[in-house]
Amino acid sequence: MVLIDISIELLLIIIFVFSIILVSLYAYLSCKHIKYTSQQNKKKKYIEKKQHEWYQYLKNETDFPITLIPKKDFEIQGIEEIFLTYVRNFTDSTVQNKIKQFSNEYLTNYYTKLLKSRSWSHRMIALYRIADFHMDHLIEECYKLEKRKLSKEERFQLLKIYALFAPKIFLKKLAEVDNLSDYELKKLLLNNDDWIMQKLIEQQNILDLDKQYSLIDSIGLKRNLDFLPFLESLLEHENLEIRIRSLKAIYEIGIITDPHKYLRFVKSPNWEERLMAGKLFEHFPLKQARPYLEEMVHDQSWWVRYQAANTIMNNKGGKEILQNIIITSTDQYAIDIAKEVLNR
Repeated sequence: MVLIDISIELLLIIIFVFSIILVSLYAYLSCKHIKYTSQQNKKKKYIEKKQHEWYQYLKNETDFPITLIPKKDFEIQGIEEIFLTYVRNFTDSTVQNKIKQFSNEYLTNYYTKLLKSRSWSHRMIALYRIADFHMDHLIEECYKLEKRKLSKEERFQLLKIYALFAPKIFLKKLAEVDNLSDYELKKLLLNNDDWIMQKLIEQQNILDLDKQYSLIDSIGLKRNLDFLPFLESLLEHENLEIRIRSLKAIYEIGIITDPHKYLRFVKSPNWEERLMAGKLFEHFPLKQARPYLEEMVHDQSWWVRYQAANTIMNNKGGKEILQNIIITSTDQYAIDIAKEVLNR
């Protein structure tokens, strides 16, 4: 009986302790929620009150009013939202420079504090805003951050910042890093100056194959004619994937300087190279490309036949050429693909 009394007494103590913990946790979360809600309301009121003043300064030739200098965190957070709207919706260099100048002068201490925070989310916010607002005054703080144990996301964001403000450091680190996805690599390359692309071309041989693939794809997506000689030089590369990606990139640029460089791909043993030749003939005069395209309509690969017929059809007089193939050809596959494209 005594044992039962002790057990009940112990149970009541445990219940009491857990009740205290739950009440304390509820009080803590409630305080945090109230504080957050209050901060959000203050930020919202700040934006409503100051957004016109910011518009006048950023979009018009007005002097900077000292009333816009932030004194509280909620004011900085309101400025963040206003700046992000302009950064994402306006390409005006004057606006961008004003945001950069203001951020470097009045937001540096705030983001330095976030960079030193133990909170991953705080550090990421700072890294995002440094890039968004082009805060090159914080590049030294970014160097210091690398001494800490960082997440993959933080290191990727640092690469973006180096590409913007310290391209030589960026090139060095890009060659060293080995855990970037194709999407991440292209994002880095496409959002930066062609100077970086040119430097990567010069040191292409020290890049691993995945980085070379991303470089070639990015050149095509940028559609810069200055890089066409580099892509054409890769058509002789021993690596099949590099040749295919180079053909795709040249197709994206849409300019053919010497048609004879591409004729050998009509008879390539690889169907993807033949396919890309069929696509590239879209940039040739049909009179010049016709014999090669008619040959490719008889190709053993459905994809190559379809591309060749499609390229013919998209040219003036193409319909008549496909009708002639249907009448004269003895290859049922060529006849079928010509009919399919015509019926489309």
